[in-house]
Amino acid sequence: MTTNTLTYDERVLRRQLENADWLGSRGLDGLDKLRALVKLTEANDGGMGHPLVALPRGWYRAIPLHGAVMNNHVATTLPFLVEDLGVGLESPEKKAGNRPAHTAVIWGHNDVVAYLLARGARHDAENLEGMTLAPMARRRQALLVGGTQAERAYYARNGVPLDYLVDEGARLVRMLDGVENAGSWDAWASGGVARPLVAKAAPWLLAAQRRLDLFLVRACAVAMGVKSFEAKEQKKKKKGPSKATLKKRAAEEEKAAIAAAEAAVAASDPPLQAALDAAGLGEEQFSRALRWLGATTIAEARDLDRGDVGRVDGLESKERRSLWLFVADRLKQLTDARDAAVAAAREKAARALAAAEPPKLLDNKAGIMFRLECPVGCFALVAKFAYNARPRPPPPRPITDERLLAAVAGMKI
Repeated sequence: MTTNTLTYDERVLRRQLENADWLGSRGLDGLDKLRALVKLTEANDGGMGHPLVALPRGWYRAIPLHGAVMNNHVATTLPFLVEDLGVGLESPEKKAGNRPAHTAVIWGHNDVVAYLLARGARHDAENLEGMTLAPMARRRQALLVGGTQAERAYYARNGVPLDYLVDEGARLVRMLDGVENAGSWDAWASGGVARPLVAKAAPWLLAAQRRLDLFLVRACAVAMGVKSFEAKEQKKKKKGPSKATLKKRAAEEEKAAIAAAEAAVAASDPPLQAALDAAGLGEEQFSRALRWLGATTIAEARDLDRGDVGRVDGLESKERRSLWLFVADRLKQLTDARDAAVAAAREKAARALAAAEPPKLLDNKAGIMFRLECPVGCFALVAKFAYNARPRPPPPRPITDERLLAAVAGMKI
């Protein structure tokens, strides 16, 4: 369906869905406006004085999730769309047929992938390439690990912590491989309800496990003839920053170290002509070639790639090679400085992490005394109160309204 063949009603509906998708991509900034938008029962196409038309009942259930997923809004707009509105989890985008979970894998948002799977997204759904989630995650990880030096320089230049992406990507691959091998998210998650990703995405599983543990303790106590039991909380020891805090601090310090290294290299750069003279490339054709490429400083020369230099007219093949070696040497100077700064920052972070005392895992709710002659029903109420969690939300109902399905199918999401 193209824009030219849309009726006015279809155009209005398409506009509402696109606006909602955009607000979903804004996270907290767009949440209030999104809440207001989905309450509308009629709208127009945005034109001044254009007539209002009725929107299909429940039109908001067709809002695409890709905006919220792409921007990792797992704590704001994504749960509003999925849990409050019942938006479907399997709507594919038009170009590649990626479902929201595919999009989360592409962007490396582990929490979003776990969130969608815990709420019923299919791990074996295929996009137009025939890719399911686990193979897509493995392909992404191979690209991150096998990146070229130029790609690594690009990441460093833009302050992107590539090693962090690699570590998170490895966790994503392990999770999706586990889900694929187990046959489903539920089968994999039930084998490790205390895993951080599982506990965050499906807190009801951990709560249920803890309630079961309480019943097992009670059963053992009854079998031993004990009439009451009490789990006393140990005294907390003063502790330093958590490992999560230290890792976050290390990432910030690494980024600052890269910026400082770049500034130091930039401060030590001589004028471009002086550097060319020192490298034996003081002839006019070399400086003229760099000016033609838009490079009047060493910093600008570092942004050139081999293809840029290869397209320069007026230089012989040998001269182009000499000029590229000059550019590559300047880039290596910057890359080496960044690598040294990162290595020093990581060594410092490793020492801080090794020195950090592991947090003492205490469960305040375990400090409850139970009288075992209390009926099991009362005990169950106490256990449910002590370890309560929202129940697993029901999976969204499929959309059957043909008008909604047609509107989503034509969206460029």
